Amino acid sequence: MVQKGEKVSSTEVIGFIGKGMRVEGKLCFDYTVRVEGEFKGEIDAAGNLVVGEGGLVEGNVKVDTAIITGLLKGEIEAEKRVEIQFPGRIVGTVRTPNLIIGDGGVLEGNSVMLKKEENAFTYTAT
Repeated sequence: MVQKGEKVSSTEVIGFIGKGMRVEGKLCFDYTVRVEGEFKGEIDAAGNLVVGEGGLVEGNVKVDTAIITGLLKGEIEAEKRVEIQFPGRIVGTVRTPNLIIGDGGVLEGNSVMLKKEENAFTYTAT
């Protein structure tokens, strides 16, 4: 557990929803959380989200960076980057300045490529 004042790497996993766990509600965090079970609700975080293979996130997500190898259903906004890695899948809308879809990754929905100073460019995936 992270103690007050303790330095933590932004990539160090400090929270974990494991296989067989189902959580509903609102999740807020500053570092990295990994989901390998199921989460349904809202995520509003300054940290990173990792949805592991077999993991499911349903709802609205706002994070710094997201790496998806499981399934995310809903809208996701990432300040820095969203990566969809095999066998990951996003069903919904992605809003981010950097979208990376690896071989076998799937986006079923829309992407909005954000630029910090300018208007967004919208691309609709088919």
